Amino acid sequence: MTSKSNSHETIAQALLHGPLVFDGAIGTELYRHHVFTNRCFEEQNLVAPDLVRQIHVNYLEAGADVLTTNTFGANRAHLGQFGLMEQCREIVQTGAEIARSAADSIERPVYVAGSIGPLPLHGRLHDEIEEMIVEQAEALIDGGADFILFETQPSREAVEHCVFAMHALPEVPIAFSIAVTEEGTSALGESIDRLFAPLPPSGPQPIAWGINCGAGPDALLPVVEHLTGRLDHPLIVQPNAGQPKEIAGRQVYLCSPEYFTEYAKRFIGLGAAAVGGCCGTTPEFIRQVREKLG
Repeated sequence: MTSKSNSHETIAQALLHGPLVFDGAIGTELYRHHVFTNRCFEEQNLVAPDLVRQIHVNYLEAGADVLTTNTFGANRAHLGQFGLMEQCREIVQTGAEIARSAADSIERPVYVAGSIGPLPLHGRLHDEIEEMIVEQAEALIDGGADFILFETQPSREAVEHCVFAMHALPEVPIAFSIAVTEEGTSALGESIDRLFAPLPPSGPQPIAWGINCGAGPDALLPVVEHLTGRLDHPLIVQPNAGQPKEIAGRQVYLCSPEYFTEYAKRFIGLGAAAVGGCCGTTPEFIRQVREKLG
């Protein structure tokens, strides 16, 4: 399996030469286009591929260097809730192909991150976690992803499951991005040092670590300050657009693109290799980040 990037540099090299700008939220954009939360966002790769591609193109036009596939929850456990378990591989590979097609539509280098979100660490599918990870990762790479981005990982245990699974695909570049709360810990209360401790040298090593979701840009600033002097790998920072507020029955993010961009500049100034957005961010957020970073 090989990536299909239109760049001469690998994503690992590009992160070292940074800064890179990742895209923003996919789910937020699908919701803004009337795909509501009672529907499976990942199924839109099959039933609304033009919409998914247009979201990617909007981020490209905003200046993103990295597109993230619409496959965050495209695993058997999540898709099974919508009766889509048997279409898992098709949904995942198609999601990667859509992002790859968008990335290859312009001349400048654009990378595709194959998104894998957290999987159930407990319950009836626990024993199948590694198998589900490999299934998703293979389909993403076959669809044209340049690397696998394990997003919004909730704990060190979750990261270690991903590492164990990727022994089966040692040639595939991987990055781990962990959800950090406003308190600067995992949702389970694990410290930053615990979450980002070096992995066993005998196993797969990431090309980058990341923090995403969980908190807005202001809450992630002290985490970035702590990590950039300690990590041996590039750091990717993708905050939410603040914490959502319920207004008229909807979850609304009140953080402005201008506010978000000021923090993106600070993250890069502290040594982050890449910045982007998570929940609540839109192409306008990415456009302003791109303009400020040059």
